[in-house]
Amino acid sequence: MTPYEELVEKVARNICIAKGLDPDWNYDPTGIGGGLDHRWKCFTGEATAAIATILEALSEPSEAMVTAGMNELDTPFYADIERGYRAMLEASPLVEEERKTVENGKSTHG
Repeated sequence: MTPYEELVEKVARNICIAKGLDPDWNYDPTGIGGGLDHRWKCFTGEATAAIATILEALSEPSEAMVTAGMNELDTPFYADIERGYRAMLEASPLVEEERKTVENGKSTHG
């Protein structure tokens, strides 16, 4: 399982729990006895949408975020913090699926 897939599962499980449901409860997705699956898998679409929303919100560091980074790293250079932040975000599981999509010739967010 990739880090992105692990993140989707974690978010889907948390959505399930937030709705008061047991994420590990087995159900029959076909309704005709065709096999059992974990309930959290019903929430992967919502999880993917939530991750995309968070990625979009975090893609550009706010002035407060850059200032906090400058204070913590003791550098007066705004551009250095922005580049570092973007590099860290690009290396995160949040962007893994976006990298795959871009490699295939299409982007999922602006």
